[in-house]
Amino acid sequence: YLYGIRSVQIVALKESVRGNDFIATMSGPNHSAGITAAGQIFTWGANDTKQLGYPGAEEGILGIDMDPRPVTALQGFVVVAASCGKSHTVAITEDGQVFSWGAFGNGQLGIGEVSRDKFPFGYVDAPSKIHALDTAAPRIVACGYYHTVIVDGLGDIWTFGTGDHGVHGHEHHFDQPVPLILQSIHGHDFRQVACGASHTIALTAQGHVYAWGMNEHGQLGIGDTISRRQPVLNAGCNGKNIRKIACGEAHTAFLSDRDIFTFGDGSHGALGHGNSKSQLSPKCVIKLSEEC
Repeated sequence: YLYGIRSVQIVALKESVRGNDFIATMSGPNHSAGITAAGQIFTWGANDTKQLGYPGAEEGILGIDMDPRPVTALQGFVVVAASCGKSHTVAITEDGQVFSWGAFGNGQLGIGEVSRDKFPFGYVDAPSKIHALDTAAPRIVACGYYHTVIVDGLGDIWTFGTGDHGVHGHEHHFDQPVPLILQSIHGHDFRQVACGASHTIALTAQGHVYAWGMNEHGQLGIGDTISRRQPVLNAGCNGKNIRKIACGEAHTAFLSDRDIFTFGDGSHGALGHGNSKSQLSPKCVIKLSEEC
């Protein structure tokens, strides 16, 4: 079932893709993607920077495709993972290839410096292979608004994209246009990664949580509002046995054996603590623990 910007109150079964056996869906702020059991990727939503991976969807100013369509350029590949940024999309195939498309202004596509002569509108309109990851055996991908994070076959993390607020996690402040391994946390065997708009949370096989990027609302969960340009260990998670991590635009949620912890921007009650205050450290959502 799908709904979108033009039908916020309507949830409808999409007959056009019924029977495709979808096994995963993922969303950015303005577009979404779905992967089928056969490894086909469908996209829908805004297409103003060709983040859907195909031409068309020129309706209105933004260009919005209301119906999921397959990314035909990737037919013949088995897609196993994908993620949506604000205006870009990244997909990993079964044989370890990584493709990206959409806006490239901050290096978030990972394909190096892009020629404005070839792509004058600021976007790549079809999936392009990220050759720098050919030998990395990538298996997990997560996108922030303007950055991308990859976990490789050894559990190491590669990042690329904007350098604002230390989002890519490297020492320098500049945009990173090609994937670069995060040396400061090399060898930690990461199993999950999640991105907010401008922050990243990563979970190791041992249950340790690292965070970096913007921290204006405490979304890194480390007790303050100072952004971090390099990954830092979230000591507040020690002993909580974190199993699952997730990020909203500027807040974060952890699932332990039996509890949900949230922190960051509490606007609109997003954290579930009964108020709209920001939370700087992981705090258990009591109502969920009591009732579930």
